[in-house]
Parts: sequence; C-alpha cells; structure tokens
Amino acid sequence: MAVVDVIVPSYNHRNFLGKMIESVLENSKTVPLHMWIIDDGSTDGSVEYLQSLNDDRITVAVNEHNMGTSYTSNRGASMGNAPFIAHICSDDVWRPNKLQEQLSAVEHEPEKVCFSLVDYIDENDDPLPEGYGPYNNNTFQCHSDWNRYDWLRLLSKGGNQLNATTFLGRRNILERAGSFDLRMRQVNDIDMWTRVFQLADPLVLPEKLASYRLMSDSSNISGRSKQNSSRLAVESLLLVRKFHKNVPDDVFQKMYSHMIMKAGKFPFDTKIKVMMATNVQRLQLVALEMLAENLETKRDCSALTHKDYHEFSSQLNR
Repeated sequence: MAVVDVIVPSYNHRNFLGKMIESVLENSKTVPLHMWIIDDGSTDGSVEYLQSLNDDRITVAVNEHNMGTSYTSNRGASMGNAPFIAHICSDDVWRPNKLQEQLSAVEHEPEKVCFSLVDYIDENDDPLPEGYGPYNNNTFQCHSDWNRYDWLRLLSKGGNQLNATTFLGRRNILERAGSFDLRMRQVNDIDMWTRVFQLADPLVLPEKLASYRLMSDSSNISGRSKQNSSRLAVESLLLVRKFHKNVPDDVFQKMYSHMIMKAGKFPFDTKIKVMMATNVQRLQLVALEMLAENLETKRDCSALTHKDYHEFSSQLNR
C-alpha cells in the first residue's frame, strides 16, 4: 500500500497524546506511515513528552509561538512527501484498520478522497450517545449517493457533515487545492473541502473508523462556547463570500442544476438569482454584496440594475 503522512496539529492535549499516537501507530501494521506532530506552543507538558519520544515513525516540530490550527496543519503538510495525507486532531483516536480501509477504497481512484463516520468519547474516554450536546444524528453523514457538487452545495453555505480527523487524500490534490486559510479557525476544514471537492469526489465510508472527543467544558475548537459561536458566524460569512466570488461558472451551474433551467446570457445574473433563491441569509448577503460591487464597477456583464438590487434587498431572509 501507498505511504501516508499523518498530520497532527497539537495544542495542550498532553493527557490525550499517548492514546492518539498509539492508535495511529497501530495502523502502521498494515499501512506504511509517518507521523508529523506539530506542537502549537503548548504549556501543559506536551512538548517535553513529544520530544522524549524515540520512534522513527514520528517527527516532532514545535511552533515558537501559538499560531493556530491552520498554520500548524500547513506546516505539518509541508514537511512530508508521501503520496497520501491524513489528518487527526491530537485528542482524537483512530481504529486500527482506519487507513487500510480508506486506502483500499481510494488508492486506485485518482479523483476521490475519503472520510468515515465517527463515534463520540468524552475526556475520560467514555463513549457518548449519538446526538450528545450540540451534535445530533445528522452531524456526520455518509450520503453514499452524493457527488462533489452535492457536497459543494452544502459546504458552500457554511454547513458541514464531515469530520476532519477522518480525512485521507492524495497530496497532489491538496497541493492543487491550496493551504488552510490562516484567517479561519472554526471553519478552516470546510473551506478546504470546498476547494478539494472541486478537484475530487468525496467518499464517506459508513464504518466508524475514529472516535471524536468532546470536552464537557466545550474547550474543543468545535465546542459550542460563546467565543466559538461568535467566530463561527464571522468565518462562515467569510467562507461563503470567498467561495462564491471565486467558484467557476461551470462548477456553480452543476451545483445548482436543479434550480437553473436555463443558464441564460449572463452567468453572473444567474448566480445572483440562484443565491437569493436559496433563502440562506449568508448566501443572500454575499449575493447582494456582489451585485452592489458590480453595479459600481461593471466588472461582470450584467442585465441587473439598481432596481433589481432594491427588490432583492427587500427579499432578504430574516
């Protein structure tokens, strides 16, 4: 099987590092791998523990200052050269067959990346029920019949049903998609998938190949604290704006083929009308912003006028 670089951004997870590392190395019995663990300025003894490890399958690096998950993940990905890359959060756990199952599914599928389902554990490694806390049975889904455009339609609204700690994909796809956006902390993975899925179809295995840890104090990046919720709102709007201002017309049309009976003479106008018709406020706000900019600059050929802008504004979903 192909070699896999396992990227591990780590911050103040000393109590969980041993179990996480053990679970990843169990996978090396069937899949050749190398772990790239990047500590992001931990203050809980993580650095000392990591630097005490003596295993040829593990390389440890330490950020001089706390730089955030996006920067740390980018640094880790740049250090290896294996043909496949996998991600795991430093407090999560893999099943021993995780990489083998995923590689078997996509190693000979050059335009596919792979995810799996997860179960939930708490800080004591005890299992949590489906639907615990802020999560529910619809949080992570298989959607075996979805293609890349179905997923893009969900992700580009700021929604997500994929767990980053289960990702496995080709390095060349990730390099073409680009690095994690340093501006994003809450939705950096969603932003990444919106770029990856323009190049590859996601395959979500129905098996639960990882355990996703939820802290009772919501200290996870994905925890529903007031601070995280505030960042999530800001970053989700940034994600929607970034995607829809850059997505190629042909990709957008395939995403919304069920809403576009006729592409029309002006792709820009079609995009604005479809975004408004979704009734998703983030998309509507970005559509109005794009239209306002175009009315001022006339950058895109458009038949829409200031009167259309006024009419769309009155339809904003509140």
